[in-house]
Amino acid sequence: MKLTFFYILALLYSPIIWGKSAVIKKIYTDRDEASAELLADYIAYPKQHLIARFDNGKNCYLQIKRVHKRLALLDLRYCIYRHFIKVEQSLSRWEEIEDNVDFVSLSSLSVDKISVKENFWFDPIEEVEKREREEKLKLSQGLALSMLWSFANQLNTSGTFEFGGNMQAEEYTTGAFGLGVEYFYSKQGTIGWSGGWSFEIQRSFKYRTINFNGNISDQSLEGETLWLNMLYANINFTTFWKIYLYAGVNLSLPIESGQKLNTNPALGGQLGLGKIISGKVIVDFNYRWVNFSGAGEYLQGISKWESAGLNGIVLAVKYLFN
Repeated sequence: MKLTFFYILALLYSPIIWGKSAVIKKIYTDRDEASAELLADYIAYPKQHLIARFDNGKNCYLQIKRVHKRLALLDLRYCIYRHFIKVEQSLSRWEEIEDNVDFVSLSSLSVDKISVKENFWFDPIEEVEKREREEKLKLSQGLALSMLWSFANQLNTSGTFEFGGNMQAEEYTTGAFGLGVEYFYSKQGTIGWSGGWSFEIQRSFKYRTINFNGNISDQSLEGETLWLNMLYANINFTTFWKIYLYAGVNLSLPIESGQKLNTNPALGGQLGLGKIISGKVIVDFNYRWVNFSGAGEYLQGISKWESAGLNGIVLAVKYLFN
């Protein structure tokens, strides 16, 4: 009785088992391969043939290259309609539908096109994990802390005096050390982004040179200092050598002390490149335009700035926590 019941169950479930032998889980278009989950341990073996059947009546021929437990690596090279294959595509055993499907026979292909080595064992699970690790290595993502040095040491301003007349001035200061924090996302061969905040320690101004209606003079700026906060956002593109190019915008948030400068926030930008080293350390080099609005007090009077820029090269070293 029990044996009879078993045969009845086998007959009921056999269409399910044989009609749907495997399901596609991942597709690797760059390698003409796919991974599949088998629905029964005993139906799969290397070089076994599987068929994908599509709603438009087309069929696709696949071959198992490697198999381990319920996972298999499939060869898509002989699948003419491979572009129809999607994740969760059902696959059937070739032996069950062999008489009803037309396909390109292996016998019609030259031997050198088939690279399956029967004596070389391959674990599809390990291969999938390996490829996932390779994809992860291409990705650099996470919070980054940075140390930077700004070589910008000259504030160039131009404006108009209250009583009339134009002026241009060069305010001489020093470079500055800074710290920063940002979120960094970069993937080789694709577009990424980053954004964050940096803070540069005090710059001390020395003197300035003024051109007022063609008359050039020097004035002292002793006691004038500037602390620079910066918010920024960038779009980057990373090459396959993990060198990335980027461009972005910034917002200056200056804090000055003294009586002769009155700086206010303004938008600027930067262009640069960087190199990702061992996935953790990033060396970054850019040219940055830092703009201000505001006014300055001169011997000739107060001039409202039409433009004010502290532009120059910035070198940074970042550590990525990914």
